[in-house]
Amino acid sequence: MFLVRVQLFSDELSIQAAAKIIAAAHNGRLDVLVNNAGILLGTGPAPAGLTERQRFERTFVPNLFGQVGVTEAMWPLLRKAAEAGGSNVPRIVFVSSRMGSSAHAKDPTAPFYHKDYRSYDCSKAALNMLALNYARMMEDVGGLVNVVCPGLVKTKLTGYIEGGETVERGAERIVQMATLAKGGPTKTFSDRSWEIEW
Repeated sequence: MFLVRVQLFSDELSIQAAAKIIAAAHNGRLDVLVNNAGILLGTGPAPAGLTERQRFERTFVPNLFGQVGVTEAMWPLLRKAAEAGGSNVPRIVFVSSRMGSSAHAKDPTAPFYHKDYRSYDCSKAALNMLALNYARMMEDVGGLVNVVCPGLVKTKLTGYIEGGETVERGAERIVQMATLAKGGPTKTFSDRSWEIEW
């Protein structure tokens, strides 16, 4: 394992460069891609100097558009993993949130129901649909594409919220889905405990 930096906000070239580095290091193939990028630009009125449209744009760039760019750049490498045969199967995990669930958005008893996280919620709902499309596109090679909600984790995104889960605990389901065996589940949306309604 090694680290390759990409700039999701503005630099498509850094994403393409990362794909080339990975291809060169791993015989042109990638077995697992975990898309775990996201920002949350507050709740309530848009921050000073930012219109609501701008908040949506700034949220969607890393939460959706950047993940499209990364997945498209890695797509040929992932498909090549399937060509290796045997037990090899490409796996993609999209790290989302139950706040992107339409069922959650309609439930007044759901956590954060009364908070205004419009741009974040919409970006995660779009990410969920993106994942389902990639799952469909991977069917011909047996690829596994799943969506995971890590829960409320103590990270910069949540302001290291009191009572939040550790990063390690939040990663448990992500790791589980990233290491699925051939023929494992695909097109699922879940957290550590159970499946989440789309």
